[in-house]
Amino acid sequence: MAVEKLDMAKKNVQRLLGLVNDLLQITEMDSGNLEIRKETVSIEDILRRSVMDVEAIADKHKVSLQVIPLEGVWYVDPNRIMQVLVNLLSNAIKFSPEQGVVTLWAEKQGDYVLCKIVDQGRGVPETHKKAIFEKFKQVEAADGKRKSGTGLGLPICKQIVEEHGGLIGVDSVEGKGSTFWFRLPVDETVSM
Repeated sequence: MAVEKLDMAKKNVQRLLGLVNDLLQITEMDSGNLEIRKETVSIEDILRRSVMDVEAIADKHKVSLQVIPLEGVWYVDPNRIMQVLVNLLSNAIKFSPEQGVVTLWAEKQGDYVLCKIVDQGRGVPETHKKAIFEKFKQVEAADGKRKSGTGLGLPICKQIVEEHGGLIGVDSVEGKGSTFWFRLPVDETVSM
């Protein structure tokens, strides 16, 4: 009984810390003080490190991870881009069924790199595709199941991607999974 209460308290503290961190980041972004520290980094390294960061979550949810790497370099803030990838991967895992597969892959498209996170979850309803990138918006499924979260992760991702001169979005068919994607310039000389 005491162990269960301690475990519950730990989870509540972690949830509160996550909320506080998200609120601090949103405040930082709203004030125009989002710090981006760009450097030349390996695309493949960022993808693999992001997958490694979510392996424990995937194991807990019995979801397999697959990464299809891309050789080359980006001129980005590696920590911020990993933050985007980890958030998108975590969401994909959270909404995937047991024994599902989440795939992260990247491809070069001209002067841009396109990253896609593909899941086999319930999908995003057409009416929610734009709203989920707004603060405090979440999708509640027809089955009434709501996954835990602050509703700030995707808006934070959107802001980070846009600060890098990129675009973010989702392609989804309800009941057939989602593909969250973002596109970033390869280097600092490329603009939208």
